[in-house]
Parts: sequence; structure tokens; C-alpha cells
Amino acid sequence: MPADHRYIQPQSAKEAMELIQKLFNSYRNAPLTSELLNYHNNLVARLNDDIMAAATTEGPKRVEQLTGMIELMQAWTRIRLSGRPFLGKMRHFKLEDGNQHQQFPSCPSPIPDLRQLVQTGGSGYSVLHKFPAPAHVFS
Repeated sequence: MPADHRYIQPQSAKEAMELIQKLFNSYRNAPLTSELLNYHNNLVARLNDDIMAAATTEGPKRVEQLTGMIELMQAWTRIRLSGRPFLGKMRHFKLEDGNQHQQFPSCPSPIPDLRQLVQTGGSGYSVLHKFPAPAHVFS
């Protein structure tokens, strides 16, 4: 097999950044070894050198994304070397918090809260008539 077919050749800075982002997310929680640290530092060096040169030709937005990506990967190094876990993953060249989850709007429950199951004062109407509570609740 010819040597030039062994490696992926990205055609743009964005493609290279997406590839490195995918690689980073694959090893971000792996046990830290000297081999992994060397591999990671090599990727950061590539981002700083030839990929930065390609990003400058693609425009200031790409350079800004790349700079944020480099800072995130350098922060990963500091966090992992301090013995702490790295929470989150890279998405769209930025940190996505690992504790995030999709938020859904709250909707009112069809079952009334027990605090609402008290008799209204003076009106003569009781919520208890509409939603009777078990006998042991108010005894």
C-alpha cells in the first residue's frame, strides 16, 4: 500500500478540525498515559501550525473556532494532569457540558398537590369534594 493512502487528507481546516474533534471525543475519558498525552500534544501542535494557516484563509470565524478548540484541548491537558476527570465533550468546536440534558417545559400535573386538598376558608366549596383524599391523609 502506498504511504500516501495510509493517512486521511482533509481538504479544509474545517474538515481537519472535525476529524480532530472526533478523535478528541474518542479519548477524552481514557486513562491518562504518556502515549496518550504525546498523541494529544501532537494534535494540539498540528492545530497551532498547519491547520491554523489553513484556517486563516477560510476567514476570521474559522480562526476564532480554532482558537477556542486549541484552548479547550490545552485545558484538557491541565485538568487531566491535575488528576481530575474531564467533564463534557467537544461539539461544534466548543465544550459541551457533560451534565447537560435536554430541558423540557414543565406542564401542570393533572393530579392536585396535597397542599391544595384543604378546604377553602369561608367559601363553602372544598377541593376535597372534587378530589377526595384517602382517609389516612387527614386523620
